[in-house]
Amino acid sequence: MLELKNNVLHFSFPEVHPDARVSMEFQRTLRIPDDGKQYSLPPGLGMFPTLKVDDLSPERIPTAWKEHGGVVIPMFQSEALWIKFTGHFPGNRSSAYPFAIRIATGKVSALTGKVFVKKLKEGDYLVVPDQPWLDGFVVGDGFIRQFVASPLGSGVSVEAQITGEDKVGGIQIEVIPMKNNIFNEKFPKLKDSVMRGTRSLMTKSAGGTYSEVMSYSNTSDTGPVACAATMDFMQLDKGREVSSMSLAAGGKMKQQVFEDKHGLEAWDVEHTSKCFVHLLNSMSWRAVTGSEPPTVPLTSKEYTAKGYPWFDYYEEKPYIKPTKEMSEIKSMKDMPGGATMLPENESVEPKNVKDLSPKKEESNPNKVREGTF
Repeated sequence: MLELKNNVLHFSFPEVHPDARVSMEFQRTLRIPDDGKQYSLPPGLGMFPTLKVDDLSPERIPTAWKEHGGVVIPMFQSEALWIKFTGHFPGNRSSAYPFAIRIATGKVSALTGKVFVKKLKEGDYLVVPDQPWLDGFVVGDGFIRQFVASPLGSGVSVEAQITGEDKVGGIQIEVIPMKNNIFNEKFPKLKDSVMRGTRSLMTKSAGGTYSEVMSYSNTSDTGPVACAATMDFMQLDKGREVSSMSLAAGGKMKQQVFEDKHGLEAWDVEHTSKCFVHLLNSMSWRAVTGSEPPTVPLTSKEYTAKGYPWFDYYEEKPYIKPTKEMSEIKSMKDMPGGATMLPENESVEPKNVKDLSPKKEESNPNKVREGTF
């Protein structure tokens, strides 16, 4: 079952296991500079407003959306997004229920750069709860390029680079639960119930300055995309279809996407759930939904100058390395015409960087190393 509640996608598989539940949020964030440097994790500036396609007027959405279903969110050219994953902790297990999750943009895998296919393949998915979030395309050893918006048809998206076309756009998600018997075997019930916490939004956010950042507004979103948005509005008035948005590769960010420690056979591929996330620019959002999009966020330069926090997260465990396809992906800046679409691309030097990495166990002076015999 797939549900949308308070801008959060909830996936559940009661037919597999009563605890097979996971949720997903689309977080607004800063667009980090595309200057060759690897930046720390930017904050979460609140969830994108998210609406079900089926709740929109059929006359005001593209025909393809009616087939795809799913949800829609608005994006400014001057911002980026990251996806937060939250697993369900039963309380009497040592882990949240595990899921294999595939993320594609324009039907191209964000992890491998290969065209999306039905069969689950090694390295083509991330695993929750091991993976707390995903901010972009896996293009390097321990770093990604940020998810940033690009007009569909502009030719600067990752989809266009891989397939030669820029026509699908959006984000495609497939969620696959762990098999019931394997979950029960790996994570048997505990004698005593345990409480397991999840990382809250505010740990990867602007902390106490959250409301100030969210209320900030400027007029920086006025480039080629703003013109395209105006054209979309005019097309709607004439009864034509609105254009969608795609995702291009932005600046470099330090981030690991951890390998699957369970193996392909652990996943119940007979029970999956898919969701198409459509993207609209701000003017189109207003025309299609009748509601206002969020305000434009701070630029990286403005955010850093205020002393707000950035974040680091690192774990000593195997992570996915880039494929040949992804290692050759160009950023939007390096694509023909892409540089003109980049607002506020000045380099910054973050000073306030907070470490969110899991704490290592404190050394125990009384611990005895067990031997073999």
